[in-house]
Amino acid sequence: MLNYLSLNKNFVRLVSIFVMSGFFNFCWSQVQTTKPNNQVSDFSKEIKNTRELIGLGRLNEAQQIISSQLGKKPRDAQWRYLDAVLDAEFAIIDQNEGVKSFSSIKLKLDRAIEKFERFTEEFPELSEPFNNLSVLYLRRGQADRSRESLERAIINNPNYELAYENLGDLYVYLANITYNKGLSKLPKSSRLSKKLDHLNQMPFLAKPNIIRELKQK
Repeated sequence: MLNYLSLNKNFVRLVSIFVMSGFFNFCWSQVQTTKPNNQVSDFSKEIKNTRELIGLGRLNEAQQIISSQLGKKPRDAQWRYLDAVLDAEFAIIDQNEGVKSFSSIKLKLDRAIEKFERFTEEFPELSEPFNNLSVLYLRRGQADRSRESLERAIINNPNYELAYENLGDLYVYLANITYNKGLSKLPKSSRLSKKLDHLNQMPFLAKPNIIRELKQK
């Protein structure tokens, strides 16, 4: 398992490519306290507007609203969930742009992960927090924990399409890492080169999608 502190720039860039190109879709959805199959689709107007701001990248505006709402309702699950999503968005943007120090990015990732982990403890029946944790674990170089989180999301909701997609993408990502590692040891291996070439030609690698909203049933 890769440790976050040992990640080099090439690894961070590779992870960023996978996330930016649609590998590991980040889900922000209605928090539910009922069973996963009983998806709740009734959002308040403020929740909807704040989610739209996050989707548009207007994170500072969203942060002001979320902070205000949590000041009034500190235990509200909906706003706490959006607060965790916002922290994750700030961390992902900083890591993609590489404009912040490594320690600053790690701090934001750790904070977002802590909030989502707390959610999985309070609402262990939900799938979305586990999906989002998988994205952040991979960002931190923890592929094993990323896989475990996706498997848990699928256990919670066997019809969770996004988690299946992300889990498949994770295995493709690990294959890419493995082939590259093999070629670093065996640069003349035609078998590994062909496999890596086929992998890099997969059309979905160019899919420009960072965040995908969970479709409500």
